[in-house]
Amino acid sequence: MGVINLEQIEIDYRIFKRNHTLKEFEREAYLSLFTNENIPSVICEGVFKEAQEAYSQYLFVVAEHHLRYTAEIGYNRTEQYWGETLSGKRELKERTVTDWRSISGETEESALSSCELSNALKEYVDDFQEETGVEDFENTVEETGWKAAVSPYAEGMVSVEPVHPKSWHVEAATARGAGFIATHCEFNLPGDISDNFQYVAESKVNACVNVIVSNYILPFELNGKKYGVTAYALNNKMRLQYCPTENVEQAQKDRDKTKRRTSLFLPLLFFMIWFFADISFLPIVWMALYAIGHRLYWEQKTITKSTKTKEEWQIEKREKLKVLFEEKGFSPLNETELKRFDAWKQTNN
Repeated sequence: MGVINLEQIEIDYRIFKRNHTLKEFEREAYLSLFTNENIPSVICEGVFKEAQEAYSQYLFVVAEHHLRYTAEIGYNRTEQYWGETLSGKRELKERTVTDWRSISGETEESALSSCELSNALKEYVDDFQEETGVEDFENTVEETGWKAAVSPYAEGMVSVEPVHPKSWHVEAATARGAGFIATHCEFNLPGDISDNFQYVAESKVNACVNVIVSNYILPFELNGKKYGVTAYALNNKMRLQYCPTENVEQAQKDRDKTKRRTSLFLPLLFFMIWFFADISFLPIVWMALYAIGHRLYWEQKTITKSTKTKEEWQIEKREKLKVLFEEKGFSPLNETELKRFDAWKQTNN
């Protein structure tokens, strides 16, 4: 593709529309967090901060891509052969074999792709995922429609200045677009399977758009780690990828494992006390008993605390949310919202 000269490309500036207020987001963020069946009840111990507006910026690139590719494609067929059974008898069997051949070709398509320019959400959460943010952004634009999602940018509309992209931003977004087309091309190759797909892309950038995105975030801390519920002001669709989750079934297995370990070690320790009853060894045995017993006790207590059933989780979170809503001055939970705490029951049936 070569080095891109930004002086030859006109960059348009747009902004994601705000269709929801921060107050609307905050109430729904609490509700989505506390009703989600995969969020453990330990969330009730979280320290919640005020909801904030945080801006991210993405560069959209519209480019035409000409790809030349090579690959190996395989056609499967069934053949018969004579083999031996476990008893040594010969019998006619079947197996699948693949006939491979090389293929090459060209394709030309246009693609809309993006890369991240900046993201203030990084300041609020510990485990920020840049690639996930780009995919969420692209999917939202695709679902909403470009015209419905953005409006022209004007100075003073938001509290941040547009980031002016560098050449490597354009190159990264353009390469991402070429990658989309290559993946689509490989998926549609003839044959039953493919291997060793390689391509070379020549791309022509037609337009660049810098989009300023208004994100809402409800930040909170739990056990010394920073989390957050996020959503675009555009659609107020909650994203919980920066929130703690727990697998109830796996946690139950961990608790059962600890119970088995406890049932194995404690009889062994009492046997040691009986066997080494000599006065000189008794203090050492008691010290060992105390150390191992203390560890098993706290391990069991920790796992038991984290392995409540989903129903226990939901009840505890529901009661905590009622208190939070009253403290925040939100309207009380209505009947429909209360049913969201039990939605997992219908899913599992």
